[in-house]
Amino acid sequence: MDHSIASATGLFDIRQFIWQQDALAYCQIEATQLSQLVPTDFICSPMRVEVARTLSIPNDLPVVIGASDGCLANLGEQVLDSSKMVISIGTSAALRITHHQPIEDPTLMAFQLSIG
Repeated sequence: MDHSIASATGLFDIRQFIWQQDALAYCQIEATQLSQLVPTDFICSPMRVEVARTLSIPNDLPVVIGASDGCLANLGEQVLDSSKMVISIGTSAALRITHHQPIEDPTLMAFQLSIG
């Protein structure tokens, strides 16, 4: 799992790039139960020959792990600093601003769930 997807779990330490031990303890899980953390440009290789054959692609073709669609939307729109934002509207909606340093605000929630 790349860092951008991991950061959306609420279990990722955005400063040390590891699973956050306090959050894991709260959830009563171990880091070994979660995916291996890798950078966004991590290349998954070598590709298994049978997978490449099924997809009709060369087995030495580099496959990059990728990232969160929201993060990549900012990159694709070249919104690379906090002077602009990207608005994404689909199955959910979000306003995203790029910052070069992590910004933490314990009063913000990633998602609001309504039950009932």
